[in-house]
Amino acid sequence: MNPLRINDTPGPDTRQAVRDVLYFMTDAFYAIASADSVTASESATLGAGHILAMCADALREADEGNG
Repeated sequence: MNPLRINDTPGPDTRQAVRDVLYFMTDAFYAIASADSVTASESATLGAGHILAMCADALREADEGNG
């Protein structure tokens, strides 16, 4: 179950949830990039990858399988 996938469809509510997460991640990456002494840890990088995969899964159409 994907918490971003509203009513188990890639409809308008799901797309808005994914946009919100992507806007947050954009702000976070810009903040990290502008900080002088911050480096991404392995766990942070893995977490970002999981979040991006969750966004892609939330937008998956029914004919793409598993739906």
